[in-house]
Amino acid sequence: MGDIGAGGEHFFMAFCSVDAVTANKSNADKHGWDVFVEVEQEASELTQLTLHEPIIAGKVQVKSTRTTSLKVDVTLSNLRKMATSPLPSFYVLMDFSQGLYSPRAFIRHVDESLIREILERVNTHIIAGKAEKLHKLSAPLLHANQQHHRHHTEYVNRARLPTMKPTPHCP
Repeated sequence: MGDIGAGGEHFFMAFCSVDAVTANKSNADKHGWDVFVEVEQEASELTQLTLHEPIIAGKVQVKSTRTTSLKVDVTLSNLRKMATSPLPSFYVLMDFSQGLYSPRAFIRHVDESLIREILERVNTHIIAGKAEKLHKLSAPLLHANQQHHRHHTEYVNRARLPTMKPTPHCP
């Protein structure tokens, strides 16, 4: 059996490449993300009012599965790092349950609601004296209500990423 974790990351990066999204793989996966994505603004969209705006960028953690479940366990330390990032963050689930060469991709934006849920869960463990064990504790991350995207990165393209601004951190 092959390494579907690495395969999922490569499929995701290929999807980005064909959709003109720059995807850079992390060399040392220590801070919760696998791929850093950047989307260049269209030159035709630049105006005097927008020329100061930065390139659109975000962090992506890619998870892969062969099962039909759209739920993956993620360590609390990883969830906390993504929830407290100043950049837009996403979890992408690459679903290989229908075959290795026809993956489905599901995205979960780490939005205000998910940030709140993550930080409440982490806080519960900190209060219980388990702050040092967040890297050993996990929580399920459900992608079931997320739209499925096949063979392209409509979820990380020019139409979607600009709306994914960093979210203020919630208590």
